[in-house]
Amino acid sequence: MVNDRGPFIDGRLIDLSRGAAKALRLNGLGRVEVEALD
Repeated sequence: MVNDRGPFIDGRLIDLSRGAAKALRLNGLGRVEVEALD
């Protein structure tokens, strides 16, 4: 689970911390599917 941050740049839904991106094996910018959990 990733907590929502930001967005800090227009046009983005969320921003991730570097630590969260590393845990998800993301490098740089990317598109991901976002699902809200209750």
